[in-house]
Amino acid sequence: MSVNSRLPLAATIHATEYGRNRGIHNDIQRRIHSLEERLVNSADVVICCSSYMVEEITRLFGVTREKLFLIPNGVDPANLGIPRQLVPGEKEPRLYEPFGIVALEAMTAQIPVIVSDIGGLSEVVSHGIDGYKAPPGRPDLLAYYIREILVNPGLAMDLTRRAWNKVLTVYDWNNIAVETLDVYREAGIIARGN
Repeated sequence: MSVNSRLPLAATIHATEYGRNRGIHNDIQRRIHSLEERLVNSADVVICCSSYMVEEITRLFGVTREKLFLIPNGVDPANLGIPRQLVPGEKEPRLYEPFGIVALEAMTAQIPVIVSDIGGLSEVVSHGIDGYKAPPGRPDLLAYYIREILVNPGLAMDLTRRAWNKVLTVYDWNNIAVETLDVYREAGIIARGN
């Protein structure tokens, strides 16, 4: 979309090249990073899926918080149960996670959730309320929380009940659609004011 068109431009950023690669290391990554920066700075509003991404976008691209809007990803419980293809032998260590959709899917499936306390995963799970968070590199705490859930079925049920309630309220697509529409309206107001 041309900036000169005077139409509002809303961008949605779920991850950055910098974050995916723990830095910018080659010409292709520099080009992608440059395009991301141009998009973010040209947009009237930018939707981010987590506070973690709001911080990352602010830090990387120097935009003001006023143009950034936090709207989390959602999940549709009806879509669970679809088998996924795993690529044999591929491993990626789980240190950059802008949102944490896998935790949200587990909450939707009403499975107790234990996540690494990084990025957007930290925002999806409220520690001790609807799941547990273990610091990265602490397998002892991960094992502790797994044990807690396995030996306390009542605790597991309480965690999953509260997580399910969060899915139906915070992460419901209808609520997210309304929030997104509000941001688009804001983009139109901002564009008219320029």
